[in-house]
Amino acid sequence: MLEADQLKAAREHLLKLWRLIESNRSEPSTNTSARLPQPNLQPIETGAALENDELQEMLLEKEAERRERSTANENESVIEKMIHDFVKDKLVDRSTDVLKYWEDNRLLKHQLYVLAKVALAVPCTQVSVERLFSGLKFILSVYRSNLTESILEDILVVRANALFTA
Repeated sequence: MLEADQLKAAREHLLKLWRLIESNRSEPSTNTSARLPQPNLQPIETGAALENDELQEMLLEKEAERRERSTANENESVIEKMIHDFVKDKLVDRSTDVLKYWEDNRLLKHQLYVLAKVALAVPCTQVSVERLFSGLKFILSVYRSNLTESILEDILVVRANALFTA
């Protein structure tokens, strides 16, 4: 259904989202410096040895940064290929529950599953919020101007969730 330029924009948006997800992960496995072999450091006795040690630490840090960039590029190319392959797959029947589809495929397409969870969590529109704001004029009128903020908030919560109270 998407035109070529729309498809390209969607892919770029998903890649940007993937970069954000990866950058927010706090797993130790993504920290490449933890995987670097640590050198056997001898006791420092002279100023020259201290200088060499600082140089060694700087070189190790630079190597860790290089490996991290390399790993990030590899991960990005993998997710890019997965998105490309997914677009080429056959269409899913429109009666399929999208959330169930991704739950069933979470092991086969884990990275896409993670992306789908984030993308599907965002509502397409804010109609419900707009409806609440327009309904606010019936609650907060000239005759009810002495309502406190907490009472007003409680009334809005009840009104927004009226479907669950019945």
